[in-house]
Amino acid sequence: MAPTRSIRIVLGLAAILAPAAAQSPAPGPVEALAALPAKMPLRATVDLASWSQHTLKNQTVTGQAEVAVEAEEDPAGLRIAWPDHLFRDLDAEAQAHDRDHGRPTPAREAVKELDPGRVRHLLDQAGTLRGLVREATLLEEKPDTLDGHAVRLQVYRFTPRLSWSEEYHLQHREARLRLWLDAAGLPVATESTVTYDGKTSRMFGRYLGSSTVQTRYQLVGDRILVASRETRTFHSVDDGAEEERSRQVFRITVH
Repeated sequence: MAPTRSIRIVLGLAAILAPAAAQSPAPGPVEALAALPAKMPLRATVDLASWSQHTLKNQTVTGQAEVAVEAEEDPAGLRIAWPDHLFRDLDAEAQAHDRDHGRPTPAREAVKELDPGRVRHLLDQAGTLRGLVREATLLEEKPDTLDGHAVRLQVYRFTPRLSWSEEYHLQHREARLRLWLDAAGLPVATESTVTYDGKTSRMFGRYLGSSTVQTRYQLVGDRILVASRETRTFHSVDDGAEEERSRQVFRITVH
C-alpha cells in the first residue's frame, strides 16, 4: 500500500471517530442528584395503603388500612396535617382491639409508617439514592426502554441491612438494585430485591425472608421525590411455623 493511501485511511478513520470521542460521557446519577438541593417549598398529599398477614401455628390474622396526610415543607421545616376522621378510625380500632386482643390494629400501624422522618424521606430522595449508588457495585449498564421512553439501565449489587437477629445466624444474602436513568442521569425508576436465609439456632430451625421495593420518581423544581412506591416483604421462621407478609403502596401527589 502506498504511504499516501495509508495516510488517507488513517485520516478518514480519525474523522469518523472524532465526533464520538468529542461527546462527553453520559452523566451519572451521583453527579445529577448532587444538583438537587430540595430547598423549594412543596405541598403534597402522601397516601399509604397497607396490608399485612401474620400466620402462627396455622392461625392467620390479616389487616389492611389506608391513611392519607397533607405535608408541607419549606425552609422553616416540615409540617404534617392529620385529618380528623383518622383519629375517629383509630379510636374505633382501639376499642375493637380492647374487646378482642387478637384483632389487628392496621390503621395504627399505618400511622407509624408515616412518621416525619419517613414523610421527609419520601419528599427528598436525592441523598438516599446517592448514598446507595456510592456504596453499591455496578454490575451492568445498557440501553433500555421504560413506558416507551429510551432510558439507561444500571444494575448494582449491594449489601442489605438486616436486623441483629437476622444477622446472627445468617448463611446467605443477596441484593440487587435496578436503576433506570433518563438522559440527564436522573432516576426514573428503581427496583431493589433482597433475599436472605439462615438458621434459627445452631442445631435446628431455619428462617428466610425477602423484600422487593419498586419506585417511580418525579422531578419537582429542585427536588426528586417518590411518585409511587410499592414494598412487599416476606419472613418465615422455624421452617414456616411462623410467617409474616406485608404490602405497602405509597403515592405522593404534589399540589
